[in-house]
Amino acid sequence: MSTASIPAEGVLQLRSAIYQELGSIAEDLASVHREPTGEQHGEWAELVERFDRTRALLDRIGWRTRDPEHDIEIDLDKHKATALTALHEQLDTERHLMDTHEPRQRERATKNARMTEAVLAMLEGAS
Repeated sequence: MSTASIPAEGVLQLRSAIYQELGSIAEDLASVHREPTGEQHGEWAELVERFDRTRALLDRIGWRTRDPEHDIEIDLDKHKATALTALHEQLDTERHLMDTHEPRQRERATKNARMTEAVLAMLEGAS
């Protein structure tokens, strides 16, 4: 089993990214027919599997912020792809928010983007 240690500050970004990813998956599920039949079954099953993998990572790092937050170890074999997907989506959001005219929001987005990039780099370099 290959693992990576994510620093406490990175855990906050990862948790935020996972929540965003779960919301995105839920929106995708809502756009698929209520009952998977025929051709939709594959799409439905893929989305549910993606949701389950994302929820499993959230189970691993914890659903709520701890005070103080602490470093966590994640199993790369199980969670790396899910974490990378969520973090890349989060980074896109932060970069979009960096273009805002509101200075505080821009500053916060810039800080969040830097931390997200750091966690991404660590995970992308881990094997």
